[in-house]
Amino acid sequence: MPNQFIDFLSSNVATTRPANPFSTVSNVKDEETAKRLAQLLKDFDALRTGGQASVADFTARMKETDPAFKNLTSEDIAAAGDYFDGTIANALEKLRTQRKGAVTGATQRALGDLRRLLGLERLGMTGGGAQAAGTGSYLTKLALDKTAELQSQAGLDEASQARADLAALETAKLGLLGKRPDLLNTFAARPLLPLQAQSDFYSKLAQQLSALLSSNLANTFYGVGKQVGNT
Repeated sequence: MPNQFIDFLSSNVATTRPANPFSTVSNVKDEETAKRLAQLLKDFDALRTGGQASVADFTARMKETDPAFKNLTSEDIAAAGDYFDGTIANALEKLRTQRKGAVTGATQRALGDLRRLLGLERLGMTGGGAQAAGTGSYLTKLALDKTAELQSQAGLDEASQARADLAALETAKLGLLGKRPDLLNTFAARPLLPLQAQSDFYSKLAQQLSALLSSNLANTFYGVGKQVGNT
């Protein structure tokens, strides 16, 4: 019974609703402008098709480069981590140790050469033993003093280099603060880039279409007409 009542109301409304006697009429203000707007609307369809293809191509390229981007991000994070986990500090310390060892080795070699030279001089000297002993002692003391000076300077150089390395390391750390989280955020947001590209594309498309429709509306007069009699 309820369904029959609803059907009755629907059929009654449909048969009793009067026809709309009004119609929309339009009149173009400038034909040349209208032609250009019509061409722009056709070009708009081509632009939309080309834009959709570009967005699709961008999305495909993003997917293709995802593995490489992931690897590069991991490498960058690992490289930044070397400054915080002691890797760079250990490498700098190793370089300082090698430098100190090279300086010490050169000093020891020079001292050894001097000792051998003094030994040869003693063997070649006959008579005047006191003079020879005095000269040898003086040269030996001079060599030992110079060796101590070189070793002391090497220690000072090592300390100065350690301070410089520490300052450079801390400066690098300050510059890298927040970089690793930024890289992770960039990697996490990467899948959203195709969606953003689509959103930007359709937003600009809508703006262009709105401008074209507004221009068309400004160039066209719209009104309402009513048919009178049979004419």
